[in-house]
Amino acid sequence: MNAVAEPVDFAQASLATTAANVTEAVHIPLLRVRPSPTNPRKHFDMEGLRDLARSIKAHGLLQPILVRPYVDPKATAADPHTQYEIVAGERRWRASCLELAGELSTIMAIVRPMSDFEVLEVQLIENLKRSDLHPLEEAAGYEQLLRQPDGLQGYASVDELAARIGKSPSYVWQRRK
Repeated sequence: MNAVAEPVDFAQASLATTAANVTEAVHIPLLRVRPSPTNPRKHFDMEGLRDLARSIKAHGLLQPILVRPYVDPKATAADPHTQYEIVAGERRWRASCLELAGELSTIMAIVRPMSDFEVLEVQLIENLKRSDLHPLEEAAGYEQLLRQPDGLQGYASVDELAARIGKSPSYVWQRRK
């Protein structure tokens, strides 16, 4: 899914229709995107971000980020614009924001409506593919995906979770320790 659509003029497009039906990458204003509070990755190396920002400035964003529509509870009738929450690609977004002083004002993104649980799952899987995810961040991600005693969402067992993310149950148990 690497097709790139022409930039969307969000002032003229129907945001509800656009957000619900986007299957290709579109350009979204950087200021309409927010990081996800559930992203397992909590630490971002500033030098690495500057390096990525230089690459984006030189070559453009080579891979779109993944976002979901987010209704900001602080939105007013005067400013009802849809916001977007990052599901995957927060480093690329942060690096793009570093270049805001340059000429970048939008970011290429794929918009996909997702449940909170789907977001948690994708975030953990995405971050597991990175070599620098801290083991404590990884363990916290596993905990979020396991069913809590008072909840209905989540995997019922470590075996079920491990099968879904492509890791062995013993690996998940080790990380959770």
